[in-house]
Amino acid sequence: MRINYFVIICFLLCFLVVNCVRKDPLSEYSYVATRCDEGIIVDGALEETAWKNAEALTLKRNKTGEAVENETIMTWTKTCHDGQNLYIAFSCNDPDIWSNYTKRDEHLWKHEVVEVFIDTDDDPNTYVEIEVSPRNILFDSYIVVPTSIDVEETALFDLPGIQTAVQVEGTLNNQDDVDKKWTVEIAIPFKDLVDNAENMDLKNTEWKINYYRINKDRDGDSGGYAWSPTYLNFHVPSKFGILRFAK
Repeated sequence: MRINYFVIICFLLCFLVVNCVRKDPLSEYSYVATRCDEGIIVDGALEETAWKNAEALTLKRNKTGEAVENETIMTWTKTCHDGQNLYIAFSCNDPDIWSNYTKRDEHLWKHEVVEVFIDTDDDPNTYVEIEVSPRNILFDSYIVVPTSIDVEETALFDLPGIQTAVQVEGTLNNQDDVDKKWTVEIAIPFKDLVDNAENMDLKNTEWKINYYRINKDRDGDSGGYAWSPTYLNFHVPSKFGILRFAK
């Protein structure tokens, strides 16, 4: 029997094309939170071994998806867990660190802030939004309609067990000097995010997540940054990445 190699090659090429089309466009935006059992002190210092072992994600320009070339404003984030808490860290290079807000749930995004959106259920329109400013002020809310957010109503939601801390290398709210960076540490109990957290099967748990930063240097490069760029405002659940957990 003669083998028609041309037909076989055409079949293989068609197979590859179909599979490329079917490939999840967000597959590059998947992250595995490492397991940390030695304990993390939430002080914003990021000195624990867990942070050294966790993979760092670099944020891109949200509007264009382009890499940030200016090293003075680059942003990295890491995530890990200990089976009971989710830990998130941000490291933000910043020559002008500032935020004037002093109360929880004020509109932190109007100044400088880091943000993380976490979707733990099957409804893409509902997710937790967490923001932390360089002054370690917290904004936490629960989004139910991302295309029409009632800010005051959603901000009534509180994560009862959340802890946050910030370290600033520079002088907060002083435009007369040049700052270096600010780091953020966040700890969120799983029980604040999901029901029946004590019975979570981490090996088979998959959440949607995205990490953001707003930088507003008063005399310099400013903008919004994201791990998985939305190309619009931050509230585009279809652009969130995938978070998995090492057991």
